[in-house]
Amino acid sequence: MVVCKGYKNLGLKSPEAVRKYYFVTSNTDMVKAYKPKPYPARLLFFVLPQSILTPHLGWSDFVTGEIKTFNIPGHHADRRQIMNEPFVQFTAKELKKHIDENSAGAFQLRLSFNNFI
Repeated sequence: MVVCKGYKNLGLKSPEAVRKYYFVTSNTDMVKAYKPKPYPARLLFFVLPQSILTPHLGWSDFVTGEIKTFNIPGHHADRRQIMNEPFVQFTAKELKKHIDENSAGAFQLRLSFNNFI
């Protein structure tokens, strides 16, 4: 960070290589320091059937509430397509059902779309 401040004090922009170094270093430090806390609510996964390699995709280590996985029916060119017509209709229907069931506030609802995290 000292190098970047030196460039700034001189009225110069830090070279891209220096900025990248500081970005990667600080990002790595943040990732190492992060300690996830258990998530006590329901987690819904909307996924492509062919994309599931392991049940719950490793989230069972962090989620203490119920984990539900929904396979989006149909053939998808890529994972982003599940949020477009006609596939988004299935996702919207399932979301609405769970929001309606939990509208009294008995559960928090956290959405996780496969591979978007």
